[in-house]
Amino acid sequence: MSQEQRIYPVTVDVDGKSYSGSYVMRGRIVTVTLGTVERSRQLGGMSHEILAMTLMREMVAAGLAQA
Repeated sequence: MSQEQRIYPVTVDVDGKSYSGSYVMRGRIVTVTLGTVERSRQLGGMSHEILAMTLMREMVAAGLAQA
């Protein structure tokens, strides 16, 4: 049985620049998409919103995005 996945928007500001992407939840896994790049991590003790923002900031810091 396939479950419909909700796509959530996520935006972070880094060094005065705004970066926008999206994320989905698959069970306890959060997958953030920024352009054509994806990064996933299992939920721990934080909310899915905070985890998505953390992943997005990591992607920006790694040079995987353009504002």
